[in-house]
Amino acid sequence: LRPCNSYEIVVHEKMVGLAVSKELPLRVAGFNSMETGSTHVPGPAELTGRVKIGDVICTVNGQDIDGIPRADALRMIACKRPVHLGFKVASEEPRFDMVRATASMVSTVSKRLTFT
Repeated sequence: LRPCNSYEIVVHEKMVGLAVSKELPLRVAGFNSMETGSTHVPGPAELTGRVKIGDVICTVNGQDIDGIPRADALRMIACKRPVHLGFKVASEEPRFDMVRATASMVSTVSKRLTFT
C-alpha cells in the first residue's frame, strides 16, 4: 500500500468490524471480531489492510460527517449497503498515543482473564 493522507473503503457486509471513539471525530479505536468466542475473526475493514487505529472516518457515502452528532453518523454507516467510508490517516503522534493507550488497556484486560 502506498502512503496517503486519505482513503476510502467500500463495505458490502452488514458488519463493518470497527470500534470507534465515543467522542467526535469518529476515530478507529479498534477492530471487532465477526464471531463471538475466543478466536478473533477479522471484519471487512480490518481485512483491507488499510484501516489503522487512530484513523478518522470523515465521510459516509460521500457525505462529510464533520459536525454531525455521533449517533447520526453511526446510523448513516449502518443504514445502507454497500457503504463507502472515507478516512483521514491519523498523524504519527496521535497514532502513537492511541497505540500506547490500547496496549495499556490490553495489558489491564489480560490481567483479568483466566486461561484454562
